[in-house]
Amino acid sequence: MWYVYMLVCDEKHFYVGTTDNLEKRLKEHREGHSYFTKGYKNIELAYQEWHPTKLSAEKREKQLNKLGGAEKNKLANKRENP
Repeated sequence: MWYVYMLVCDEKHFYVGTTDNLEKRLKEHREGHSYFTKGYKNIELAYQEWHPTKLSAEKREKQLNKLGGAEKNKLANKRENP
């Protein structure tokens, strides 16, 4: 199972990624092991969804990365996530 996830960094920047181990990947982000998120102090999981294959997760990641900030905010504020 693969995850597509969105982080909110310092309450204003979004990061979208994929992983097959969400818990481990979040820990890596929070410990500064990711180039994009290493400079942020507050990193929160804002959205997640699972996919059966890596390919479908990567496709969805590309879709989410094309969204504007307002659309990402709307997605992050859905009640069922995370």
